[in-house]
Amino acid sequence: MALDLQDSPGHVQLALDALKRTLPQKAFEFFAPRFSSLDTPLDGSESGSQPPIPDANDFNLRTAQNQLPMGAQEGFNIPKPDISGRDLFETRSAIGSNCWVVAGAKTRSGLPILANDPHLELRVPNTWYRIAYSWRLSGSANYVCGVSIPGAPPVVIGSNGHVVWGLTFSDIDADDVVLVETRADDSNLYLTPQGWRPLENCSESIRVRGREPETLRFQTTIWGPIVGRTADGNLQALQQIIDQNGTVNLNRLKLETAGTVEEALATAKISGIPNLNFLVADTAGKIGWTIMGPIAHRNRLRWTIGRFLVGWFLSMG
Repeated sequence: MALDLQDSPGHVQLALDALKRTLPQKAFEFFAPRFSSLDTPLDGSESGSQPPIPDANDFNLRTAQNQLPMGAQEGFNIPKPDISGRDLFETRSAIGSNCWVVAGAKTRSGLPILANDPHLELRVPNTWYRIAYSWRLSGSANYVCGVSIPGAPPVVIGSNGHVVWGLTFSDIDADDVVLVETRADDSNLYLTPQGWRPLENCSESIRVRGREPETLRFQTTIWGPIVGRTADGNLQALQQIIDQNGTVNLNRLKLETAGTVEEALATAKISGIPNLNFLVADTAGKIGWTIMGPIAHRNRLRWTIGRFLVGWFLSMG
């Protein structure tokens, strides 16, 4: 489920890296703009003007073959990282979701309306099942209903009679692809902030009835598994936020006793789940939105050895 909700880990970074290495700067800015006409920042800031269309002096498609830097074409063909020959990335159908909420001031009853539609792939057991339960605590009656996911503590999406909440796909870029430098005289050693370190060989096996287990073999680093190689030979490691220590917890269970939008939003800020849109409404007519789950705060860190790497630390929500 976490892999589904993170959406094609590393693909965006790998595609942008290939474009950056292949295209002249003005062509790259046009084909990979930071913003589009469909972007509307919530803080009201301007997204900026669209990059101009590159002319023939910037990038001539008729002679592009001769304009590409050495090794650029190979950069688009990411080699299979799995020692057994299988590709870690598989083509899969696009998924998405939507959620909206109307404040009580806009409804006839004075209560807010929340609609939640998470689009997820079908699977066995089924993705969702309905759930409802009640309990008494210190003489107070509590009730929760909604839907949950097999194997997950209840309730993932639902209401406790005071607060109703929904979760949908956020499409936040929470992963990084890290360029890994190996030593010239020993390709099994790679450079870290603490010095040279050997790549770790790993394998995962799945038992299959009536046949030999399927085994996936791969190499990993302090950032994550090796997923490819650039045209100039640097290995690429995938750093996923969901794999970092402290990014998964059960704090979201506090939603079951939240009484207001403010309490629910505070719970969302400390909840360790895959990054999701979190919409909430309460019986007082208030509504709210935030991102639930840890988010990477990225900044550039200069190594003492003179190389650059994307560094980041975690925050919840």
